[in-house]
Amino acid sequence: MTIKMRTDVHANGKKAYGVDEFCKVHGISRAFFYKILKAGQGPRLMHVGSRRLVSDEAAAEWRRAMETEVPTL
Repeated sequence: MTIKMRTDVHANGKKAYGVDEFCKVHGISRAFFYKILKAGQGPRLMHVGSRRLVSDEAAAEWRRAMETEVPTL
């Protein structure tokens, strides 16, 4: 039997995070989130109306980048 995992949807079933949810899931503060954005080291953002969202794909890319780079903040 082969088990196939979906890679297009986060484990919680969402495809995008609000800033607060992204911070909570990744264990960082809002202040740090905006600090790394300002430094050009944050995840890519989508702008939907007045909301800023981080897609699951952008979150995964950001996590991979953080695994290979040492932050200079």
